[in-house]
Order: sequence, then structure tokens, then C-alpha cells
Amino acid sequence: MLAYLFLGERLKSIGKIGLILGLGGIVVIAWPGFASGDSRGYTFGIAYVALAATGVAIGNIAIKRLTGRVDAIMAMGFQLLLGAIPLMLLSLSTEHFSSTAWSTKFVTVLVALSVFGTSAAFWLWFTALEHVQLNQANVFTFLVPIFGLAIGAIWFEEKLGWMQGAGAILVLVGISFVQFKERELSEKQGAKRS
Repeated sequence: MLAYLFLGERLKSIGKIGLILGLGGIVVIAWPGFASGDSRGYTFGIAYVALAATGVAIGNIAIKRLTGRVDAIMAMGFQLLLGAIPLMLLSLSTEHFSSTAWSTKFVTVLVALSVFGTSAAFWLWFTALEHVQLNQANVFTFLVPIFGLAIGAIWFEEKLGWMQGAGAILVLVGISFVQFKERELSEKQGAKRS
């Protein structure tokens, strides 16, 4: 919706259906948690995820507007610096520096998360948005719960039910609908220009 309002990006009917299917898949994946007896804690978790998703959506609009205008590395560095300052101030006011156990393992994980899991990922995302519409790229964020389910099943031996499988299939079909239509439109526009 934000890409439509602020960037003028429009999806054709099949792309809209794809987004609805993808979102429906996320709801199906999350439904067992809602249906369980302890829905209060689960509801707070979903609220935090919705708040984070809103922040990511707003950030993606800002990133898309900056693509082609500023250097990707400078933009990502500035974004990470702006996010780090309030976190550092909060950390200094609530945590004791001496409580951090500086070990080789800790530093390795810290560097891996900050360089590969954050900086490189943001830079790649910024670079991708220079070449594709936000709607086309952003639909891949629907894969996050699927990766979460897979990690839980592989490393933590969590059991997956048929609803998670059905939700994952809906997500994948939704993504393919958005990608198929957008790719088809790009090819038609390229043919018209030729």
C-alpha cells in the first residue's frame, strides 16, 4: 500500500492476488499460535512483529526513494549509524559494560551479525531496489516465517503441522504470482521500447 501511495507502483490483478495469498499464508502459519490457550503473550508478539513490519515498510519507501541518488554504502552506513545511536544510549543507561563477556566466540558472532547479517544484507537490499520495484522485491519478506519454521524444525526439532505446510505453500504461490506478472510486464515493456 505504501509503495502505491508514495512511489506510484501499481500491481496488476494477479500481483494483488499474489500479495493476498502470501499474507493469507502468513496468517495460516500463525493461526495455531492464536488458537492456543496462551494467546495473550502470542498477541503481544504479533503486535511487536506488526510494529517492526511497519518500520521496515517505511524504511523501504525511504530506501527506494534514495536509490540512484546516493551511494548505497553511504546510505546504509548512515542508516545503521542513526539506528545505533539511540540503541547505544539506551544500552549505556540500562546495562553495565562489565557484564559483557568479551570472548573470541562473542566477537566472532558480533562481527558476523554486524557485517554479514546486517551491513551486507542492507547493502544488497539497497542495490536490489535500484533495479526492481519495491512491490516485486518486498514480497520476498514473506519467506521470513518459512525460514523460521525450517530453522526451528532442523536445529530445534520443532514439530510442524499441516497448517504450517499449507501456509508455506500459499506464501510460495503468492510470491510466484507477483513475480510472474511483474516479469511478464517488464518483458512486454522492453519489447515495446525495442
